[in-house]
Amino acid sequence: MLTPRSPKARLGLVGLVVAMVAAVAAGGPAHRPLRVDVPCGADRDLALVRAIDAVNSAGSGTVRLAPRCTYTLTAPQDAGRAGLPEVTGTASVIGQSSAIRRAAAAPPFRIVKVARGGHLTLAGTSVSGGTASGPGREALGGGIDNEGRLDLVSVVLTGNAADRGAGLYNGPRAQAALTRTTVSGNRAAVAGGGVANLGSVALERSRLSRNTARIGAAAFTADHTAAVTGTGRMTLVDSQVTDNDARVLGAGLYSTGSRSRLTVLGGAVHRNTSEGGAGGIFVSAGSALVSHAEVTGNTARATGGGVSANFAAVTLRDTTVTSNHADKGGGLYRPSGATVTSVRSRTEANTPDDCAAPGSVTGCGSTGAASRRGRLAART
Repeated sequence: MLTPRSPKARLGLVGLVVAMVAAVAAGGPAHRPLRVDVPCGADRDLALVRAIDAVNSAGSGTVRLAPRCTYTLTAPQDAGRAGLPEVTGTASVIGQSSAIRRAAAAPPFRIVKVARGGHLTLAGTSVSGGTASGPGREALGGGIDNEGRLDLVSVVLTGNAADRGAGLYNGPRAQAALTRTTVSGNRAAVAGGGVANLGSVALERSRLSRNTARIGAAAFTADHTAAVTGTGRMTLVDSQVTDNDARVLGAGLYSTGSRSRLTVLGGAVHRNTSEGGAGGIFVSAGSALVSHAEVTGNTARATGGGVSANFAAVTLRDTTVTSNHADKGGGLYRPSGATVTSVRSRTEANTPDDCAAPGSVTGCGSTGAASRRGRLAART
């Protein structure tokens, strides 16, 4: 009997995947979609690599991971410095509480790279331990570096590190959609502890939590850098942005660039902390819409505990901005050059004030203490 760890069993597992690759190269029936199951055997990491190679060779296909199996990667596979082969075709990788991680003793590399023109759907899987380091693009996207199209469904990105986009880096022409996905406990040296985006990214019923970065700890979006021009579109629907920490600016959501647009529909931006400015949401140039959401319990040591706008147009609609704190502008901070429009929204019970400068936002109280006293007097 062959045991899962016997030499013959290992050769059989890898041989099965190699045979599939050979069949694809020989030109199998075009009408049959490629499907590769990757068992939880002794050489499952190598088998997973071969499976993705097979899908790339076929142009499209599905890789099914074993339930509750962990695939531990020990070395990068290509010039993209990813633990898995760069996705160049249309690939679906489907797990069932499965995990893909970098071995603790392995050299630094990201876990997944999606090439321009590639399309990856990843479901039911956690991605952890990726580390992107080095010059230029090598330091982008510790968990996933996406330059094509990416769909994440019930995925966990955790414990990854990079200069930018520790959990996910989404490039200037890339599109990403995250559904019921958690991006938590990732660390960026510069921007985007959870997500860094230059393209278009949408999150639905997802969570960004306990990520750290210099700026944009939970998520950073921009329409350009010094080297490239993107679109800078980020949309969150019924999602939670909680307990993220920024060393300088924008612990929750950070959006910058004249063409950038941030949209928050429902959900909450809660308990984020910045050692500098903008505890909850920071918008510099461009525009933002925050609708039917809660911005509560955020803290900044400088300005803008809840929302901070800088030469930007921000609209708050049916939104509450409460119980936030900063040295100035506990609820909203709107210096000259920015526009903040409040529609059926409440900004109250923030400290030391609801809005700065006083009178900068119509309907906003002058100080948190004063607004609370006024409400108490009205009740009596």
